[in-house]
Amino acid sequence: MEIKIAKEKVPFKVRFNRFLDKIPTLDDWFFTVMAKQNAESWGKRKAGGVSLNGYLHTASVCYREAFEHSVSHMTELQMYRVFSDGRFGNMLEIKKKDSAKAFAKWISSEDNVGNHPFEIVRGMGTFGIHLIPPSTERPFFTLTLGSEIWSDNYLKMARALAKSGIPSEAPDLERAVSYLEKKA
Repeated sequence: MEIKIAKEKVPFKVRFNRFLDKIPTLDDWFFTVMAKQNAESWGKRKAGGVSLNGYLHTASVCYREAFEHSVSHMTELQMYRVFSDGRFGNMLEIKKKDSAKAFAKWISSEDNVGNHPFEIVRGMGTFGIHLIPPSTERPFFTLTLGSEIWSDNYLKMARALAKSGIPSEAPDLERAVSYLEKKA
């Protein structure tokens, strides 16, 4: 008689640890660091205001991990232009690129309405990967996964953010791992 255990009953960490050998870019350190995103101390870490250049730098941390040799010769702006959705909403036209105030002003303007400036990996007909900048409600970067076809890249990007120490959260980790687990 075969005993079946519902996937929902097996804790995420147990399933994640059994899956680690199938994703060579992940390790126990990664899970430990990313698990902090739900801990009380993690929520107290704040990125503060971020400028356009600061945002592009954070996106480049993600790109360098996910696309490695493909981006080694590119600047932060070139990486963003190549991989992002392309609907920047005049974000790249901000004059004071090192000013957190200028970036915040642009975010609160209507220039980005209907655009996808934070979709750092285009989704090819659906949503890709978004890197949402810090705000007063969420004082850290938020990396979200749209289409699960980008799960491997999403996990690499989340790992890069965690390793870099950039205050961030990756709320779609479990969904990404579950998708890759099904494909394995």
